[in-house]
Amino acid sequence: GLNRRTMRKTNALKLAAIATVFVALSGGCGETQQQISSGKDVLIIGASEEPQTLDPQYGLLGQIQQATLPFVYEPLFFRQKDARTIYPLLAESHRFLTGRMLEVTLRKDILFSDGSSFEAEDVAFTFKRLANPPGAAIPIKYISDVLERVEVLSDHKVVFHLSTPTPGFVGYLVEAPILSSEIG
Repeated sequence: GLNRRTMRKTNALKLAAIATVFVALSGGCGETQQQISSGKDVLIIGASEEPQTLDPQYGLLGQIQQATLPFVYEPLFFRQKDARTIYPLLAESHRFLTGRMLEVTLRKDILFSDGSSFEAEDVAFTFKRLANPPGAAIPIKYISDVLERVEVLSDHKVVFHLSTPTPGFVGYLVEAPILSSEIG
């Protein structure tokens, strides 16, 4: 007979097959289905309502925005599911020069959706805007409270100057989506 482990695997495979058939049969209709089958890049997000804004400084206020914005913007670093491990995303590497100066080297192979290159000026623009947001947006307080300025060293290198030694500052950068300076 089948042992419990084999039965679990068999049941898991059956469920996966059923789910695959369900997805194939419920795959949408009309233009969306044509776009998907034509090989175009399409992302469909189901939500109970539309986001009020795609501006990340305003968007951090609502659940729909929090669920949508990660598909639009990316930060310099991201946190793994275990919530302890931080990896570079738009950054290539980082190192503390002193307790109050964090140097970040940026990836060179990144383009914004409009085709413009991701560069250090975009990072400087983003954090200047985070500290002094337009309109009624709120600053990301824990960043703006310790960040004095961002110095652009080259097209792909910045230094974050902090008001006080903040060893966890790289973790703060996980919460700051980078914007193109072109919007500015």
